[in-house]
Amino acid sequence: MKKVFLFFVFISELVFSQTKGINIDSSQNINEEKIFTIVEEMPQFSGGDAQMFKYISSTIQYPQNAKEMGIQGKVFVSFTIDTTGEIKDIELIKGVSILKDTLEANKNNLNKIALFRKAIDEMNEQALSVVRNMPKWNPGKQNGKAVKVRYTLPISFNLQ
Repeated sequence: MKKVFLFFVFISELVFSQTKGINIDSSQNINEEKIFTIVEEMPQFSGGDAQMFKYISSTIQYPQNAKEMGIQGKVFVSFTIDTTGEIKDIELIKGVSILKDTLEANKNNLNKIALFRKAIDEMNEQALSVVRNMPKWNPGKQNGKAVKVRYTLPISFNLQ
């Protein structure tokens, strides 16, 4: 019984968190200044997700310092896709960070820690740059009308 209840609470929270961005009044009028998080028709990169991943992988450049230091990680970039499909309000939500083990192992070497931080800043900036230079998307729609939608994109840096 506990498992079923916890599952219900989890699903309820998930549904609530996914729908709280919808701002429709009782007459189904959409607030044009509202930035949605979930809409009936989500915005899409021209050509779909496969084309977006192809664009990112062909555009992003792994910073040389980060490669040499073996730094990997994920950057989360948030942005708004406006009613014309343009990307606006780009923001770094969570960048690559230095692991505690790395800091501990290098606590007496401030120069190396500074190099780690510089490499990580370069990775975060590279992810922001890729999003800044993305072509227009197909805008999201609510009730058949183009609306602004906030989107968060994870970008991974992985050494092969």
